[in-house]
Amino acid sequence: MKVLRIFSLFLSCLFTFSIVGCSINLGGCSCNAKFDRVVELSEVLQADSKLSAQTSNGSINVTGTEMEVCTITATINARSFTVEEAQLLAEQTEVRLEQTPEGLQTVIDRPKKKNRESISVQFEIKVPRQTTLKLRTSNGKIRVSSIEKAIDTQTSNGKIEITDVTGIVTAHTSNGHVTVNQVNAERFDLHTSNGAITCEAITGDMKASTSNGAIDVKYASDAAPATNIHLSTSNGRISVTTPKDYSAQIDASTSNSKIHTNIPITLQGKLGKKVKGTIGKGEGRLYLRTTNGLININ
Repeated sequence: MKVLRIFSLFLSCLFTFSIVGCSINLGGCSCNAKFDRVVELSEVLQADSKLSAQTSNGSINVTGTEMEVCTITATINARSFTVEEAQLLAEQTEVRLEQTPEGLQTVIDRPKKKNRESISVQFEIKVPRQTTLKLRTSNGKIRVSSIEKAIDTQTSNGKIEITDVTGIVTAHTSNGHVTVNQVNAERFDLHTSNGAITCEAITGDMKASTSNGAIDVKYASDAAPATNIHLSTSNGRISVTTPKDYSAQIDASTSNSKIHTNIPITLQGKLGKKVKGTIGKGEGRLYLRTTNGLININ
């Protein structure tokens, strides 16, 4: 009887210890308290200037305007164990604009964080349309619209969307979709490792690549006939609508599918999984490569 009582007491203590220990563990791991702080910045920015914006965690959205000023709304999101601690992190985070020999740039000074705490900064930016852009983030999407200069965009985890831009376009992401619409570029350099690439109503030489995703490129009717197009993917289809009266040397290949075309090609060999030949006068170059996917040429 005594042994039974001792054993029951032991089980009761063990159960109590488990509950308390679990509660402590959950409290220690929780960083769900958050606090948002908004910072408004403004600086004169003449046309034909450059803006560099960088944030580690957060999206960047840039829109061109007719005003000669750069305005930025920076949203600081801090997460910690309590709302008070999150607020302190947000208030200690400084966001500012600095003039450099290359142009205007954003600067973020973050305080030292405890384990599991986090700080993200999201940018909403308006600049003159004639502004060269260099945009960087690690975890977040990038959007650019209404810009008439070169843009250089890069993120690790997030999609990139570019609309109504004139100039050289560079867009690189590791995990995300790249979308380009109504862009009159001198040339494109588009890359994603895991995601599709979609371009519509564009002009200019194109280089686009992805490892896992489809590539769909449609040229505008007024695009130059002698255009260089280089598209490659490992796992996905390729579909390209060429400029009107297109003129190029073609080299297309798929390992595990077929090639379809609706435009006349003077072939070197047979039409199958590989195509080499001439379209029109053969002035530009059309290079298409996929391992697992159909190729459509229109």
